[in-house]
Amino acid sequence: MFQQIKMIFQKNKKAESSIGMSFGVIFSIILMIVFIVFAFIAINYFLNMSKVTTINLFYENLQNDINKVYASPSSEKEFSFELPPKIEMVCFFDFNKSATHEIEKYKEVEMYDFTGENTFLFPQKAMPNLNKKIIENINVSQITINENPYCIQNPSSMKLIKELIGSKTVIIKRIEWNKQKKLREVIKWTTKILSIFIILFGLPFYFGYGNPLPFRSSNFSLLENIWLTLFPIIFISLGIGLKYPKVSGYILTITIILAQILTLILEKEIIFHMLLPLVVGILNLILAHKK
Repeated sequence: MFQQIKMIFQKNKKAESSIGMSFGVIFSIILMIVFIVFAFIAINYFLNMSKVTTINLFYENLQNDINKVYASPSSEKEFSFELPPKIEMVCFFDFNKSATHEIEKYKEVEMYDFTGENTFLFPQKAMPNLNKKIIENINVSQITINENPYCIQNPSSMKLIKELIGSKTVIIKRIEWNKQKKLREVIKWTTKILSIFIILFGLPFYFGYGNPLPFRSSNFSLLENIWLTLFPIIFISLGIGLKYPKVSGYILTITIILAQILTLILEKEIIFHMLLPLVVGILNLILAHKK
């Protein structure tokens, strides 16, 4: 009789322990989801702020470089730029003559003929408050002599030219892509695809490991706890790298190299599947320093 009661209590304790573990896992997953949501909200906010800063700097740097060329008797300068990905091209318009191509774009912005803007970003809806600008000391009539509007793809480079001593304005010419720019594009898209691949396939394994939060657990070894703590940093860095390759590159390479050195010291081995995000980090650094 007492033995049966004891067995019933033991079963109840096991059931309670199992339910407690289930609730613990569910609670951990919910906390992780909340953490990821807030992280993405914060990242998205800073990315939007970065887009505004990037465009404002583009206008400022372009005008500064034009002013430098304009102030010289005869000069030529290359100006490279990379605007937010949603912006496809930068176009210069001369509203004193008809469009030779891109008729829809011309019609979309010809209302600004009376306000003086001569430089526009397309598509216009990408950044509604920053999609037009008056760039001074340029000769839009000469720039658009063969093409009106005169458009340059993003990202790209342009030449700022003041050819003659008597010239009072600067003209702009696009620079066609070379092999180095094509290589940079290949590196950029390879890095983006690898980053997305690692995030999509890595997160399920991370959650499935049984401890989806970066907190120490006695169920795992010291090394496992270190890697579990680093995984959220790696995933977030991969996401950041889609926009900020330099920041992501430094975080990924430093974090993973240090962790691999520690693994080599403690376990006398290398975690080979963690070499893939390390490659992404190195590619991000190459991409950042090729600008």
